[in-house]
Amino acid sequence: MPARRHLAAGIVALVAFAGVTVVSAGAVDEPARVGYRAWRIDPPGYIADPEQRARVAVRNEINAIRAEHGLDPLSLHSKVSKAAQMHADYLASIRKLDHLGPGATDTGYRLQQAGFSWWAWGENVGAGFGDPAVLVDTWFNSSAHRAQILGDYPYMGVGVGVTPDNVPYWVLVVAAAPPY
Repeated sequence: MPARRHLAAGIVALVAFAGVTVVSAGAVDEPARVGYRAWRIDPPGYIADPEQRARVAVRNEINAIRAEHGLDPLSLHSKVSKAAQMHADYLASIRKLDHLGPGATDTGYRLQQAGFSWWAWGENVGAGFGDPAVLVDTWFNSSAHRAQILGDYPYMGVGVGVTPDNVPYWVLVVAAAPPY
């Protein structure tokens, strides 16, 4: 006869992570039941998509710096992000940092292609940074890149393209729409 396990009290512990053994108990005289279940309970504000999580981390780092300098935060704009993502994917495909895209197109062209009417824009690019905080810190320690971070723009977009061997290529686009 197989050995029976008994719990000393009717306490149930549930750990909610994928693939974790879940133990439940009934009355004290009943054997414990063991089963395998997969639950996923994400904390509030959790972003499942790792690339979106990276975009939000870059935005948060940049807005923390802007707050330290008394500036308004930048808002992630979907069309500006689309332009940034197009260029990040391109950079990852050619494995090279460049501000020009295919056919020598610039950020203004990419913004138009993404459906964003711009009045002013700026762009930062970077590659190989696995940590968004290190990326933003590196940009901030360069006067030209710092000017984009602290510039008079209300919107930003972040793109991250990844090579097959997991090298990230980052693009930050900051932009302002026409005042009319």
